[in-house]
Amino acid sequence: MSRYDWLLFLHITSGLAFFAAYTIVSAVLIAGQRTASAATVRALLRLTRPADVLAWIGATGTLVFGIWLVVDLDAYQLWDGWVVGAFALWLVAEEVIRREDLFFKRARRLARATHAGARQRTDDVPVALRSRHTLVMHVFGSLALLGMLFLMIFKPGAV
Repeated sequence: MSRYDWLLFLHITSGLAFFAAYTIVSAVLIAGQRTASAATVRALLRLTRPADVLAWIGATGTLVFGIWLVVDLDAYQLWDGWVVGAFALWLVAEEVIRREDLFFKRARRLARATHAGARQRTDDVPVALRSRHTLVMHVFGSLALLGMLFLMIFKPGAV
């Protein structure tokens, strides 16, 4: 296999990891909207830790190997419109991940405090996953990822 093949493989694998993490978080947010059980919310929040790691690995890999691919190939330049657009959408998705990470950390802290018997209402734990702001933000991040995928596949404006 050539260096191009390896870079493309690593770039696509990183992208799949990024999408897998987003899918897990989407499932947690959707399930969290529908649950009333604090125990179920705690179980759902346990899924967010591996998803967070997967997201950071995938995001970093897509960026590093994507830039390496563009620099390595004479057909593309870093200032091509589709590359700049994909990078801008990557930044949007990254910001959403950063904010969701903070949200999930607060939700896990609340769930731990409730589980440990702190003076916290048990009803507050399911409410922690019903944040409309987080759900809307996640939808924007998902749209950014889909836009990035579109740009990577079709490369509008590329020769």
